[in-house]
Amino acid sequence: MTEPLTWRVLGASVPGTVHIDRGIPCQDASDWYVDEHLACIAVADGAGSRRRSERGSTVAVHAATMLARRLFDPAAQEDHEALIRHLVDGVRNNLIEVAMADDADLSEYDTTLAVAVLTGDRLVVAQIGDTIAVVIDGNGCRTLSPPPKFEYANETTFVTRESYERDIRVSVLPADDISLVVLSTDGMRYKLLKDLATYEPYEPFFVDVLSYARNPKIESESIEQFLRTINDQSGDDKSLAIAARLITPGN
Repeated sequence: MTEPLTWRVLGASVPGTVHIDRGIPCQDASDWYVDEHLACIAVADGAGSRRRSERGSTVAVHAATMLARRLFDPAAQEDHEALIRHLVDGVRNNLIEVAMADDADLSEYDTTLAVAVLTGDRLVVAQIGDTIAVVIDGNGCRTLSPPPKFEYANETTFVTRESYERDIRVSVLPADDISLVVLSTDGMRYKLLKDLATYEPYEPFFVDVLSYARNPKIESESIEQFLRTINDQSGDDKSLAIAARLITPGN
C-alpha cells in the first residue's frame, strides 16, 4: 500500500499582449490532476505559425494528464522512463486522431509539450520543445533538461513532428526531497530564468511560488490573474503549472 501523496496542483494559461492586440487566441494550454497517489501537471505551446495550434496544445495537455492516470501505477515497480515515453507516444496519437477527424495535416497542430508525473517515490518529466521545468529539492532550485540550442532564436521542436522520439528530454528523480515542480512555456522565460543562455532559474521567484501555492486560499484563478498582470517582457502567451508539496520533506 503506497502512502498518500501530499501535493497541491495549480495552473493557468493566458494570452500574451501581442496576441490580445492582434485578436489571436491563446495558443498555450495547461492541465493538471491530483489524487491520493498520483499528481500530474502539463503545459504546451502551440506554434504561432500554425492555423490549428491552439487546438493542438489543448489536446496535448488533456491527453497527457489522462494518460498519466491510465499508465502510471504508484504501487508497482515500473520503468518510469519507458512509461513517460509511452505517454508522449499516446499524446501524439491523440493529435493524429484529431487531425484525421478534421481532414487536416498533423503539422497544423504543432505544439511543444512538458508533462510531469509524481508517484509515491518518483518524479518523471518529459519535454519536447522550448518548455521550462524547474524543481526545488535537496539540491536547491534547478532547471531540468534545458532545451537544445538552435541556429535561430524562435526555432524549436514539436510533439507533432516525425523527429519527436529523439527530441524527448526525460528526467527521472527521487521524489522524496522534492518540494516544488513548475512547468512553463517559453513566454515566461524572462521571469523564471536568471540566465537565458544556461537556463539557470531565478530562485526567488520559485521560493515565492512554493509559499504562494501552499496557501489554502490560493486557487488556479489566482495564478491566472497573476499571469494576466505580470509584465513578462515577451508579449507571448504564458502558462504555469505548479505542483507544491504541502508538507516539507523531512518535517
